[in-house]
Amino acid sequence: MTGLLNQFINRVLSGSSHKKPRQKEERPIEERVVLGALLSLVAYADNVFSSEEEKMIKKILVSRCGYKEEEVPLILASAREAIRSCLDIQGFTREVNQRRGYQERLRILENLFRVAFSDQSLVYQELETIRKIATLFWISHKDFINTKLKIKKEMTNR
Repeated sequence: MTGLLNQFINRVLSGSSHKKPRQKEERPIEERVVLGALLSLVAYADNVFSSEEEKMIKKILVSRCGYKEEEVPLILASAREAIRSCLDIQGFTREVNQRRGYQERLRILENLFRVAFSDQSLVYQELETIRKIATLFWISHKDFINTKLKIKKEMTNR
């Protein structure tokens, strides 16, 4: 997966007018694409990618993950291309599992639920996509349920 993902990202970056990321960045570009892809998979799960979901993904990438606003279009374009290129969900989650601990994976799960609830509804396809990701992240069922309820309450009260 890593080789495929790196080849894909190099191809996207070489065809882009954006500058290549600096070497000293905390998180490599492939991790950004993986996160963008996971968030996008949830948004696309019901075959409706709403403007609320897109805004939430952008907000998550900038305010919660600390990415620069000017990087977001490239991250999202790369994520969409990775999804279209059939880079699989197991590969995306494997990348995260190798680099991030349990608590960080829980924070990603929270963000997946934020995207799903951003349009004020959690449909079956979104829930099942998040459940599959949580399973591949080795998130306990109890933490899955607690995270879902926590984010539902947060998103209802905003």
